[in-house]
Amino acid sequence: DETRDREPLYVYLMSRMPGITQLDFVLTHDFPQDSPEYFPLRQNFIGDIAQFVFSESWPSILASTDMFPSFFARSWLAPQAVSHEYRNGLKNSYIRDLKLLHRSLPCRFQMVIQTCLASIEDIMSLPLVLAHKDFGACNLLVDETSYPLKGVIDWAEAVVCPFGLNLHSLQAFTGTMHLRNGLSR
Repeated sequence: DETRDREPLYVYLMSRMPGITQLDFVLTHDFPQDSPEYFPLRQNFIGDIAQFVFSESWPSILASTDMFPSFFARSWLAPQAVSHEYRNGLKNSYIRDLKLLHRSLPCRFQMVIQTCLASIEDIMSLPLVLAHKDFGACNLLVDETSYPLKGVIDWAEAVVCPFGLNLHSLQAFTGTMHLRNGLSR
């Protein structure tokens, strides 16, 4: 009787995904990221993220939960159907944001922003896919020993947008940032 006027409490259960974060993997190993020991591990990891494997077994591979091939290939192969209004709204928000940047940023960025504005139709012609907006070291789970990608977590900011808008995240995984020397590949 006491709970009659109270809202119910919903409890969701989910299985724990295997692995550790990519950042934890890097921090727990003693060898530098640009060392020969690290190269095959990084090759495993990058291969799982970026390779585009085409075969007749794609449907069974995509349905598999024990292997996680090619995160970006999965999104490319699964374009999302969206309304014309959604697509136009997305395009208009990109144009608005780019124009705001054009007005606000220093002159040295003007040419890049103008190029983006001139390319907006090409960008919008790409397949619209589900994109992870925080595709970084803390949200990628890897195997603790061999470093292949096991899963991607924290989809709270996911959005449907043109393919490739989060490809910039690959830069962090294909090199290392040094305070003195900047990014090294």
